[in-house]
Amino acid sequence: MGSGLPADQRDAHIPYTDIDAIEAHLGGDKGATVVVYCLTGPMSAIASSALVDRGYCNVFDLPAGMATWEAMGYPMGDGAGA
Repeated sequence: MGSGLPADQRDAHIPYTDIDAIEAHLGGDKGATVVVYCLTGPMSAIASSALVDRGYCNVFDLPAGMATWEAMGYPMGDGAGA
């Protein structure tokens, strides 16, 4: 799926409490598809909710986090093939 961003700008490691930095990374595109995740889920839920509160409409949260994703056998990678 294309995101409109170069591959090196698609993934960002931004603290969940720094919503202004997340918005800056998105360039203010309220229609951007955003997938938010953390290790176990609670922090991504907070960030996702904050983005929706600010008008973002395509926000998806990985509720159980990356630890559960990996435990279920889904691939972990650096996104280089995206």
